[in-house]
Amino acid sequence: MADLDAAMRRFAEAWAGGDIAVLEAVLSPSYTHTDAFGEFHDRSSWLEYAQRRTGRTTRIGFRSLRRRLVGDVAIVTGINDIEGSGALSASDHSDFTIQRKAIPHLSLCRWGPTCL
Repeated sequence: MADLDAAMRRFAEAWAGGDIAVLEAVLSPSYTHTDAFGEFHDRSSWLEYAQRRTGRTTRIGFRSLRRRLVGDVAIVTGINDIEGSGALSASDHSDFTIQRKAIPHLSLCRWGPTCL
């Protein structure tokens, strides 16, 4: 589980700072995402969105994480606390909290590249 936790943190920190190189390395080709505004993204459109975060000082924390293994799939649920400037937009200075669900697939990555 430590490798899974590290992969989740690496992903979250890369999102917070708009680190596209890391995000491209860890995201599955079939990655999909529904953002805080309810907009659905495929991998390509989400990476475009994340790239606009480059240089922001947003910080992300985790709490109430639950990790369950079902065969070679992990189901991760919990809460992300997002703090610092640029959380929702470049001009935003408010913190916010979001519930999170991720389903990384072990056989694809052993919680490494192309994990999420």
